[in-house]
Amino acid sequence: MTLSKPVTTQNVPAFSKRWRAALASQNITDLIPATAWDTITAVAMVFHNIVNGKPDLRQEIVERMLRIQKTGPENAILSQIKLVWEYSSLKAVVYMDLFIKSHCRALEIPAVLDQAIELHEKWESAKSEDPLLPYSRVRDPNSHPTLNQSHYPDLYYSAISYAKANKLIGDNFQMSSAHQSVHTVMIDKYIKRMVASELGDLSEESKTKLKRLGYPVHSYSRRRARDLDSDEEEDEEPPSRRARGRQ
Repeated sequence: MTLSKPVTTQNVPAFSKRWRAALASQNITDLIPATAWDTITAVAMVFHNIVNGKPDLRQEIVERMLRIQKTGPENAILSQIKLVWEYSSLKAVVYMDLFIKSHCRALEIPAVLDQAIELHEKWESAKSEDPLLPYSRVRDPNSHPTLNQSHYPDLYYSAISYAKANKLIGDNFQMSSAHQSVHTVMIDKYIKRMVASELGDLSEESKTKLKRLGYPVHSYSRRRARDLDSDEEEDEEPPSRRARGRQ
């Protein structure tokens, strides 16, 4: 697990949690005292430092671990390791891909749409070329650089905002410092309140791009008309307030 998470005292609870989960799945009592985890962490740090300086060794360890087939307690431990490894350092891409498939109206923002098209193509290409893609960043932290969220600032911001709004991640989730979106205000409006009137009509080019992502463009006109009506209703003075004003 140290290949996907930095070995720090703050991460000790995460490591021990995975250990306990493996034992619990086999109905095995945990006999390791809490005080022993300091020693375990120290050994893990040594291993982490050695492997980090030897990329070939790192790759061999990961590929061998993924090929191992075991049963019982050994398999339970391997399963926990693979769980931590899976999509390590690729979680941002997973959330961006999920957002693209959500058909959220923020995809209609041109900057977000262009980045969504680019990421979708890069992600599909990576999946077809790398059978071990979910574990690629554990095997080689520098693999698939075109998938880094820094290349998709507006899409990344949209994806994380969407994930927070839908409780897919906690509100305390901190975005990467690489995030440099300049469309946060517009994105927030589309994520938190579907405002169709501020973006205007979709161009034919945008509609074509959205279709490539499976976006329901055929229902766009109806959705836009409905949202425009909603915007106008919210802008109008409430009838009860108008009535009080005439008294």
